[in-house]
Amino acid sequence: MSRDEAPQLARGTTWYKGDAVPATLAERGYQNLLGKTWVFEDVSPTTGVARTNRYVTLRLVYNSTTWTIYPKQLCQIDQNDPGKVIGTVIATNDGGLPADEYLPAAGVPAGDAFYVVERGPAMIRNSVAEIAENIIAVNDWIVGATIDATSGAGDTTGRIGKAAFAITSQATDLATVLKGIQNCVGKAMSAAVTSGVTDTDVLVDVGAGVGL
Repeated sequence: MSRDEAPQLARGTTWYKGDAVPATLAERGYQNLLGKTWVFEDVSPTTGVARTNRYVTLRLVYNSTTWTIYPKQLCQIDQNDPGKVIGTVIATNDGGLPADEYLPAAGVPAGDAFYVVERGPAMIRNSVAEIAENIIAVNDWIVGATIDATSGAGDTTGRIGKAAFAITSQATDLATVLKGIQNCVGKAMSAAVTSGVTDTDVLVDVGAGVGL
């Protein structure tokens, strides 16, 4: 962690800031920084307004997919490489780390580097579908939500929902519950009160989970 070291990338930006990204990782200049973390105040880089009296730990990663990663999406991190994003979450109870909410709306193109939130308050979007897991109360455990997709491409993937910990069938539900515990993203700091509240920002305390 590099709390006292100046970050190499400003929050809310990508490494190339819209410029062309070199074809190979070795040409991109950020490779020796991937997986490194910096600690920021929970302050908007665009308005300067403080949201909480908390710190946010950000990790530098790069988009290894062939598609765009968008702000607030829950990203899948390579298990063997903490600086490599391999997609976005598309299945219930999958885990991940959210892309920085302050990234440009156009997102992060393939090959570019950006921040994900490793710990602390972060906005993540809930499912675009009307599912029961969209009913989120403060302090609910948060996990990935199922999306009708096979690759993770597109801006409707990488969504979250409330973890379902009820066990009604030991043969099936126990495995689901254990997966949710293991992959818990964090705890909700804001609420979405009905299943009809879809595609909505939820403030999550990333890392305040039993699986992290």
